[in-house]
Amino acid sequence: MSEKQTVQFGDIAEQILERVHPQQGDEKKFIGLQHLISGNLAVYEWGGDVELSAQAFKVAKGDIIFARRNTYLKRVAISPIDGICSGDAMVIRPIAGLIEPSFLPFFMQSEAFMNRVISISAGSLSSRVKWKDLAIQKFTIPSLDEQRKQLKILEKIEQIQSVRREGRFSLDRLKRSLRRSLFSGFGFSELFKETPIGKIPVH
Repeated sequence: MSEKQTVQFGDIAEQILERVHPQQGDEKKFIGLQHLISGNLAVYEWGGDVELSAQAFKVAKGDIIFARRNTYLKRVAISPIDGICSGDAMVIRPIAGLIEPSFLPFFMQSEAFMNRVISISAGSLSSRVKWKDLAIQKFTIPSLDEQRKQLKILEKIEQIQSVRREGRFSLDRLKRSLRRSLFSGFGFSELFKETPIGKIPVH
């Protein structure tokens, strides 16, 4: 079998369009574009104190979330939960046959894919790409056998990088938590003093 094959993106991936109208409480399982990190397939945070728009998309654990707005930021990730995501994202699933399902998110991180997406995006202030334009794009990808070989390496690299990123992310969360604690006194035995902006620790 040839080591390379030319395919249209719509032959190896499909867009999942399950629109939902967010209800109260859905913000806890919401993945927004702000939760996607450029060059990182993992999502470490979701939900939070966000105001949901009128439209979102249903996303299943393992689905690919691709930011179709501001494509120059190159944001693509794998959903860690069953939830909902921003209407400015695409929910994408691989189509088995010409591509190994696990290979698709790595391919979507590639310069070849991202540069093409940027080139077909429209809009000067907030560029967006449409599925109908993306689906017909032709790409050269490795054969299935070669994809399987590359996956062994790519997944090991991603695993190592994810551990490092999660470590940094955990430290950032700890620092934010400590800052809140230090300035609120939660979790600390503090003496407080009155100031024009309210009570603050005496130190």
